[in-house]
Amino acid sequence: NCPRRSRLISRWGGTFVRASITDASDRLRRGEVFDLSIVDHSRNLDERAAAVSETALRALKERCMEKRVPVISLRPIASRNVVATQGISMASTMTPIKAAGLYQAVERAIFGSQARQAPQSRRTPSDPVPHSTLSVLVAEDNLVNQKVARLTLRSLGFANVDVVSNGREVLKALATQKYEILFLDIHMPEMDGLEATKAIRAEGRTPRPWIVALTASAMAGDREMCLNAGMDDYLAKPLQRDALILVLDRAKEGIAKQASAPESGRTATSFLSGAQRRSQAISAPPRAVAPASPAIIDTRALERLRGLGLPTGSSGSDLVTELVDGFLREVPDKLNRIGKALAEEDFLKAHRFTHSLVSAAGNLGVVGVVKAARTLESVLRLKSPEDCEHAYLALKHEFDLAVPELARERQKVD
Repeated sequence: NCPRRSRLISRWGGTFVRASITDASDRLRRGEVFDLSIVDHSRNLDERAAAVSETALRALKERCMEKRVPVISLRPIASRNVVATQGISMASTMTPIKAAGLYQAVERAIFGSQARQAPQSRRTPSDPVPHSTLSVLVAEDNLVNQKVARLTLRSLGFANVDVVSNGREVLKALATQKYEILFLDIHMPEMDGLEATKAIRAEGRTPRPWIVALTASAMAGDREMCLNAGMDDYLAKPLQRDALILVLDRAKEGIAKQASAPESGRTATSFLSGAQRRSQAISAPPRAVAPASPAIIDTRALERLRGLGLPTGSSGSDLVTELVDGFLREVPDKLNRIGKALAEEDFLKAHRFTHSLVSAAGNLGVVGVVKAARTLESVLRLKSPEDCEHAYLALKHEFDLAVPELARERQKVD
């Protein structure tokens, strides 16, 4: 809806079409072919309107992904009252829009890790990662996510990886051992990642650990909220290897700068300012992986897990068996807890349990459960018992559909 943006985009030639969410969905459904989709998230909306708009935009983005159309999100600087489904975007750039920023976003969306880079820039995510002596602590309350995070980090050369379940355990671990990099989920029981970060920063610890936020929600303002709390970077779940490598590269650079800074000026010069961190974190958003079809299970996710292997050196089949079994045990309990919370109209508790399903299902490629859980997350913010019950039943239905598919995949492993 901005003429200046239209002029910037049209400058590259070709055919440029402006459309509403409904019109864009209809065009894709009719089979029209597009090379790129640029979705605007810059409207200021009240909470209810934002939730409704987010659901519509997510549906549009998912349709784009099904049609193999790369997606770029346009998001306003320092605005939290906007919809922001960055989790399904190939790239994002900020508004007011700059020609250079938009060009780089187009490059990232279309070419991904093959995007043009300066000769001296950091390596691409496909390059091998050397062994690292840095110690890493992951705070995550979901068992599936814990295992995937630990094994992915180990496959990237990080041998010293520990896992805890909440922020209080993070503080206890830091009291007895030095960790250079912390990955903190922002939604955890007892003490979440934001509270833990504030406590760590208040200690004035030297050297300061590099803190990366983990979240599956990708909601408006999440990135800014994390950076303002004292975190250094931001990573969406489920973890994508390429995005994780870029985050680790930035962590190594930040740690190296802190180590080389003069002792007297270390606090002032070791870390980027909030605005610089925000800009750097946004410059390389994780690239979402679109399912090849509306299948219940995206088996490519399971193949990636098999490729991780186990610390003992096995092929990885045992890992998939373990994660599938854990998922099938854990989800019925989570669904019961969500149902009980809805019966008590405790929407906050229901949201917490629903959120924990998103990344676990994403790690195993259970795309139907991921989509239904994200929908329930959005509906819960409207606090409508009837709508929440409908979305909850849809989530249970998607899980019921996934169970036999996961069992078949497990049999292949066996």
